[in-house]
Amino acid sequence: LTPLCFIAREANCTVKYSVYLGGPGTGIDMKYSTDLTNWTTLSKDTAITLNNIGDKIYFRGNNQTFNTNGSLYRFVITGSVDANGNLTSILDDGDGTTITSISEYCFSDLFVNCTALINPPILSVTTVGTNSCQNMFEGCSNLIRMPKLPATTLANYCYYYMFKNCTSLEKLNILPSTTLAQNCY
Repeated sequence: LTPLCFIAREANCTVKYSVYLGGPGTGIDMKYSTDLTNWTTLSKDTAITLNNIGDKIYFRGNNQTFNTNGSLYRFVITGSVDANGNLTSILDDGDGTTITSISEYCFSDLFVNCTALINPPILSVTTVGTNSCQNMFEGCSNLIRMPKLPATTLANYCYYYMFKNCTSLEKLNILPSTTLAQNCY
């Protein structure tokens, strides 16, 4: 798998990450690349512009405790983009394939109200922590499909309101877990 990637569907899209809720938001290691070879450290609230349709920006980081330090981070995107690649690449500074579980609140609110997002990234984890993906895509009113959710070990509220107000979803995926936790889906 490739790292998390955003692909411009129109010219002059911007992508940044910022603090959504909580404290000052320090200690996050986020890098970006346009070629998967040269990686540059990205500070929060620094927007990267995708000048042309089809331009790509990749993200990775070393953040095993992402969103557990008292702040919730989110991507803020303008324009219209597709995502692909493995979302967990922002946790392990690589392509994310070694990450099989995420901790509580890990991706909570990560794309909240991101109306620029059309297609989501890959979420390949099989174990999700409490509140780990809660409200992840809430308000993404232009999102047309949901990512596969392969997790079979669920925690309380792990996918709670994950797709709230995602009014453009065209197809829902089969959810594989047969053992449910409180308010998990």
